[in-house]
Amino acid sequence: MSELKTQIINWLYEIEEKEAADFLEKCEIDNTYIDTAFPLYDNQVIDVYDVSVYTPPKIYKEITQKNKQYSIYINKLEEAIRDNADADNISVRNVVWKPLINYDTKSPNEPNITEILIEFSSQEIHKIWSNALSRQDNDPEGAITLSRSMVESVCKHILDDRNISYNSKNIELSELYKLTATELNLAPEQHDEKIFKQILGGCSAIVNGLGLLRNNLGDAHGPGRNKIKPKARHASLAVNLSGSMCLFLIETHKENKKT
Repeated sequence: MSELKTQIINWLYEIEEKEAADFLEKCEIDNTYIDTAFPLYDNQVIDVYDVSVYTPPKIYKEITQKNKQYSIYINKLEEAIRDNADADNISVRNVVWKPLINYDTKSPNEPNITEILIEFSSQEIHKIWSNALSRQDNDPEGAITLSRSMVESVCKHILDDRNISYNSKNIELSELYKLTATELNLAPEQHDEKIFKQILGGCSAIVNGLGLLRNNLGDAHGPGRNKIKPKARHASLAVNLSGSMCLFLIETHKENKKT
């Protein structure tokens, strides 16, 4: 979660606008420096910014269609953004609402992953991805658990698309990934070139590592007395790794279906 987003959410909670704060949790927010103003009435300079709010595509569609419920949230959020900026002696020129797939300030891959997940699975997997992204800073354990869940869901969707049976109730992530990788010709033993075997073996190690990370640092199991607490950087690593792996699996799956 960006520092600006956290700041606005805290502001909304302070003025008891919990629903608007919860709405912003689903979005991303960014600002762009425009200019510096020099008011005539005093010697204090004011930096001028444009603020962009990125919403999930489904919400963005509702916004463009003037849904009354979202109009209320928009008005409250824009007011909070401007009031928060005024408190920091900053002027907000424009607040612009955009679809989340165009948001690219976190990672070069993030918009691509988001767009591919929406196309691949309209709700289920994209929802996991969005929740994992939003929890990286304030709920690292939850983000780590969701990262593992996303890889699992993508593997199951691919196997379902290909009519490959698997134990849907009790299967380890490592086994599920191996089954998926073999179906997609991504298993190391399916290749003779040393470099391909090494890279694909690394992919397998990443997925296995995500499973172990979730077991040791995620929130899927009850904590012991001496449980290690993950930090935001650990969650960010898990989310980015799972996103990249899911993108690779989905694109390979789509490419193989063409041939």
